[in-house]
Amino acid sequence: MDRLRVILCSDAPLYTQSLSVAFEENYNFKVLDKLQPGELIDKACITQPDIVVWKVSGAEFIPLLKDLIKHCPMLQTVIIVEHPADYDLINILDCGIRGCLPMRLMPRQIVKAVELIVTAGIVCIPRPGPYTYGSRLEVDEFSGASLLTSREKEVITFLAQGYSNHEIAKTLCLSESTIKSHLRSAFKKFNVRNRTEVLAFLYNQEKDKKRVNK
Repeated sequence: MDRLRVILCSDAPLYTQSLSVAFEENYNFKVLDKLQPGELIDKACITQPDIVVWKVSGAEFIPLLKDLIKHCPMLQTVIIVEHPADYDLINILDCGIRGCLPMRLMPRQIVKAVELIVTAGIVCIPRPGPYTYGSRLEVDEFSGASLLTSREKEVITFLAQGYSNHEIAKTLCLSESTIKSHLRSAFKKFNVRNRTEVLAFLYNQEKDKKRVNK
């Protein structure tokens, strides 16, 4: 299999270099270039990489991200953020990225996540915070929600707000094994396999709802 061609982008050269070393250690990837954000679109249009891995900061990157994806629609873009809770996840995913990874991950973990994104075709997102989906999710509005019990709806709502199994159990005064049982049942009804897939499902449902309401 041909190595996947990667462009790394960041305004922090030392961080970019550490990512470059990690990617070059993995035979599936070949680093084409290490760029500053202002160089990204021109170079991506010329080299047409398979993947861009971009460490971003603030919200100023979003117009540039939209422009990048507009010029390179086949590009798989993964962004790295220092504080995921500072970002509107739905807005960023609507731009067309394939993953949003927290900077706390080690470079080799970033590489493994990117490998999973491009080989398995999944969307990787950080553990959500209380405001990831804006206001409190109305699970009743999602497709398949009518199949859930009231307790399963509660558990899924807390999961979507970033609660761990332990935190959900403590909040609802239940055991962790009971929470896991409710989650397994809810995952089956939503036709997903794990927390990552149910979060992607909720994101898609929320995005569709916003599109209809526009």
